[in-house]
Order: sequence, then C-alpha cells, then structure tokens
Amino acid sequence: MKEFTLRVLWLAAVSSLLVLTMLRATVAHEVQPSVADITFEADRAVFELDWVIEAPVAGLDLEGIANTNDAEGADVYDGLRALEPAALEEAFRAAWGDIANQITAELGGAP
Repeated sequence: MKEFTLRVLWLAAVSSLLVLTMLRATVAHEVQPSVADITFEADRAVFELDWVIEAPVAGLDLEGIANTNDAEGADVYDGLRALEPAALEEAFRAAWGDIANQITAELGGAP
C-alpha cells in the first residue's frame, strides 16, 4: 500500500509540473515575426504585410524582446488581444496614423 501511495504522489507531482509547464506556455506571448511581400508592377509596388497588429497598436517596442510579457505596455497588448475582431480593427484604424509614420521604404538607398 505504501508503494502504491508513493506512485500516486509521484504521478500527481509529475502531472502538476506538466500542467504548469503547458499553462506557462499558453500564458506567454512569444513575439511572432512579420512577413512582408513586395510585388513590383509597371508603375507601382504592392506591399503586403502579415503581422500581429496588437503590438504596433499598443505601441510596443519589441526590439530585443522575445516575449511580449517582457515589453513595456504588455498590459495594453493583452487588452488588445482580448478584443473581438471588429473592435481590434477599430483600434488599428485609430492608431494607423502613428503606425504609418514609422513605416519607411527605400529602393537603392532612396526613399
């Protein structure tokens, strides 16, 4: 009986560690890379960007940050992540002026 109790306690401890590890992984917000595609046409360049918009809307500086929880303003980011898509779109549109001012493009060293 003592051996059975020790096994149950050991399994409970291991299970708890696994649950805590998985919980920590789901709570962490790993910084996701942005992907940009540029297509050049006769008279223009088409720029498509796939990114997690909550970070720029929150004004996060992710330089050198691997986890958004470590960034200043992480609480704002978390609040944006909880929004419904329509509300997030509204927040993005409201922040777009500030975001757009930070986007630059150069070709051959010229803007």
